[in-house]
Amino acid sequence: MAGVQRSPASWCGSGDDAGGGRVVTADAAVVGSGPNGLAAALTLARAGWRVRVYEAAAHLGGASATQRVDGALHDLGSAVHPTAAVSPFFGQVGLTDAVDFVTPEISYAHPLGAGPSGGAASVLIFRDYERTLESLGRQSAAARAYARVVGPLAAEGPALGRLFLGDPLATRGACLWQERTTALRLARSLAAAYQPHMPLEVSAALEGVRAHIPGGSYSPAATVAGLFLSALAHHGWPVPVGGSGAIIAALAAQIEDLCGDGWYELGREVTDPHELSEPVVLWAAAPEALAGAPAPARGPGSAVVHLTTDAPIPWADPRLARAGTVHLGGPAAALRRSERAAARRFDPANPYVLLSQPSQFDATRAPAGTHVLWAYVHVPAGAGLTDLGGEDAVIGAVTRQIERQAPGFADTVTRAWVRSPRELVRGNPALIGGDISGGLTGVGGMAYRLRRTASGSSAGGAYLASSSAWPGPAVHGMAGHLAAVRALADAA
Repeated sequence: MAGVQRSPASWCGSGDDAGGGRVVTADAAVVGSGPNGLAAALTLARAGWRVRVYEAAAHLGGASATQRVDGALHDLGSAVHPTAAVSPFFGQVGLTDAVDFVTPEISYAHPLGAGPSGGAASVLIFRDYERTLESLGRQSAAARAYARVVGPLAAEGPALGRLFLGDPLATRGACLWQERTTALRLARSLAAAYQPHMPLEVSAALEGVRAHIPGGSYSPAATVAGLFLSALAHHGWPVPVGGSGAIIAALAAQIEDLCGDGWYELGREVTDPHELSEPVVLWAAAPEALAGAPAPARGPGSAVVHLTTDAPIPWADPRLARAGTVHLGGPAAALRRSERAAARRFDPANPYVLLSQPSQFDATRAPAGTHVLWAYVHVPAGAGLTDLGGEDAVIGAVTRQIERQAPGFADTVTRAWVRSPRELVRGNPALIGGDISGGLTGVGGMAYRLRRTASGSSAGGAYLASSSAWPGPAVHGMAGHLAAVRALADAA
């Protein structure tokens, strides 16, 4: 990888401050302009409130911004958005119609090495559930196990979205009754997920999805979250054309239609809700600033690796090029060991790598003949590059993991850089310690979110609206929307 260039250049779609002068009086302030912050602002604006959004960075979007580097578009946060397709709020505001999404035919893949005939063996999870069973071998033990675990939920994507992402207070009882069939199917899948002697292919695929949830937990809460994502694989794991910033732009455009110019202020860091003059504050940022709202227990941080290449990944199994997401790290046991150790130390020998290859599906992401890749590994929270052995150590660990399935990959890399947990939280304080989930998502973490949501504005006069509130991480806007709904109800 000699000659690899680093250091990002310019922001894509950042825009200038809205102009027109600062709005002196507004009904509510929103701190943070990621999907949750903008969802909160849009919910209030649709209800007729005057809103003002404060963003510390020089661009809107928080961790969902898209950055332009030498003509290529790199997502700062997630590049693939399974929950966006089933978010009740996004559906309500027509976001999936406003943003052009591409849905790969293979939602995710999990290579396992050489097959019995000498070729590469990979688990392929197609959007089409029946095709997934065919790829596993219709009558095989793997296909039967997958059908027992994921089969009951394969057609339940929208219902699961309502069940998991809805208001935990106002509609939970009604939602549970309305989605009782889905809830029963989820219970059946959860029981099947713990069946002994799971076939290698299925255990690896399920562990790869579970590892999206930081911490390497094998708890029922983490397993349920993994089952949610597994079910959404058969609804689609969409990739937004033009990058995740397209979601931010679509939300911002709706707010501007309602509020006109001057609804946001960039480069304004707010560390205490009391410094704002607005009577209602929705806090889409780190919860520590709110009185009575200590940070939730955090999981490991993430080191996000951005790469530009001059060729597609030369996968030994060419079918992997058709997958929007690829999980690297081997069998389930190896992944579990790696993830459980990640909170304590970074082991570059065999890390779990979550890899997205968006330019395979979106030609706008990179100049002709080039590609962009996005990947992350879990590492100790708050770690800087020096703590991880330096930028080359992290890039090398990710590159080697890809090379195991794509010999010659390193020779295609033309630019690479890393954002450590310390850099992630510096750019977005809501990512506590560089934990992109905003805190652990086990039983305790979700109970914390439920308490924070139920407490309303009691936490220092502000409503928590970040991923540290219910329903937690991912790009769905529901934490911001639900905080705004609570504020509207309290003001009624």
